[in-house]
Amino acid sequence: MLKSFLVLLIEIYQKYISPYKGYRCAHGVFYKGDSCSCAVKKVIQRRGLIRGYSDIGNQFARCSYAYERLEEEKDKKRRKKDNWMADCLELPCSVIYCMPSPKKWCKGSDVDGCDLPCYCL
Repeated sequence: MLKSFLVLLIEIYQKYISPYKGYRCAHGVFYKGDSCSCAVKKVIQRRGLIRGYSDIGNQFARCSYAYERLEEEKDKKRRKKDNWMADCLELPCSVIYCMPSPKKWCKGSDVDGCDLPCYCL
């Protein structure tokens, strides 16, 4: 009885709340698999709440780990994006503004022989 009620609550969450919250479970994104609600629903259907309690706790621990890894990846991307201008301004040439580009090279008399990749403005 409790098992059916819990499964019904999870299904209501999945149908009416989850699609409208604006993000997906970190576990599902990071591991490209089931979301926490789907995994917990399967555990409850197979083992019940009491016998499956440790499995449910492990699922949320894996989700927390996945969230941390995803945040680290976002931070790396943010730092890389934010630091491109600082890196470019430290070039050993007389360029005031540079924008990284793998196709262009700063060369010519007005940039004093800078040979690092950048657009010179």
